[in-house]
Amino acid sequence: MVKTFKGYQPIGVPEFQLDSPDEKTHLTVKCVPFLPGSRFLDFLTLINGDSPGQMAEALDGIFKAAIVGEQYEAFKKWIEDPVNGVTIEILGEISGYLSEVYSGRPTQPSLVSVDS
Repeated sequence: MVKTFKGYQPIGVPEFQLDSPDEKTHLTVKCVPFLPGSRFLDFLTLINGDSPGQMAEALDGIFKAAIVGEQYEAFKKWIEDPVNGVTIEILGEISGYLSEVYSGRPTQPSLVSVDS
C-alpha cells in the first residue's frame, strides 16, 4: 500500500500588523510566501527546552526565517521598543499565526491584527 502526500501550495504572501497600545503607530510585516515545515521542527525542538533562552532562540529563528529580509530589522526594532508593549505572549501568538498560515490552516489570533 502506498500513501501519497502532496506538498502545500500557499495562496498569497502572509503579512501581519503590529499596533502600538495607543493605536497611533503601526508596523506591517511582510513574510516569505512559503516556509518549509522543517523550520518548525527546529522551533519545536528548541521551544521544549528548559531555558528561557532556548525559547527566545526558537521564536527568533521562526521570525528570521519567515519575515522578508529587510523587514526583519524593522520588526526587531519595533518589538524591542518598550513604548510598543510587545510581550512574550504576543510574540507567541505571532509565531502561532505563522505556523498556521504556513501549514495551510490560517486563523486570526486575538492579539495580532490580520488582514486577509
